[in-house]
Amino acid sequence: MVPEWQVNQDSLLPLVLISGWGQPVHWIKPVLPGGLPWVQAWSLEDFTPESPEAWVAQAMAVAPQRAVWMGWSLGGQLAMAAARDYPQRVAGVITLCATPGFVATEDWPHGRPAAEFDDFARRCRRNPGATLRRFSHLQSRGDRYEAQAQQQGPASQSREASRELNNSGLLQTLDWLRHTDQRDLWRQPLVVPRLHLFGERDPLVAPQTGNALGLARQQQQLLPGLAHWPFGPHLPGLHTRLQDTLSRWSTGNATQQ
Repeated sequence: MVPEWQVNQDSLLPLVLISGWGQPVHWIKPVLPGGLPWVQAWSLEDFTPESPEAWVAQAMAVAPQRAVWMGWSLGGQLAMAAARDYPQRVAGVITLCATPGFVATEDWPHGRPAAEFDDFARRCRRNPGATLRRFSHLQSRGDRYEAQAQQQGPASQSREASRELNNSGLLQTLDWLRHTDQRDLWRQPLVVPRLHLFGERDPLVAPQTGNALGLARQQQQLLPGLAHWPFGPHLPGLHTRLQDTLSRWSTGNATQQ
């Protein structure tokens, strides 16, 4: 895929946007406010999914020299990995509905139960298309505007996604979700500013994730009424938050790490 760019004379930093598991990036691009100078947008399918680190290295090879990296869901883990591995190239990190550890462990009860995840993975191996459609419906469960989400969100487009996505890539990146543990990375100070946005009603990523990690108040925000999929009625408020954050970071007025 060739990345899409918006050209503008604004002084904002370029932005790299990464989608999450099973969702083409053009579905998630509406989260971005208008008027950004450069936007490079990637789906997980756009690079070889050998490992999260290898994926980030391939994306970095074609990324702007210095940019804010933003990731939704699994894309948030990739954005954090980029900040860890290439701090001189990453001007800031924004994660949206992301978690450092998707699967629960004895010392991390804020993930999904391992048995539930493993059952999902088995279903995905047997019937990727049906599993992807199930996942698409789950993303908006509990949302303040759930009925509208089922008409406008990924559930309404999941058949299209199942045709676009590669089954082996789906399974490989699902394995990333199973095994990636970035808790130490998220807890430690970074040399770049970051902001973690969580959905108040997210059925997949615990809304209390930031507090469980001990993140400072200025490093996290809770989005009222949002489940896992950001869409329609949630976008104006999200645009305002992102515009404010990008403006501050672009002028060097960033204190949170």
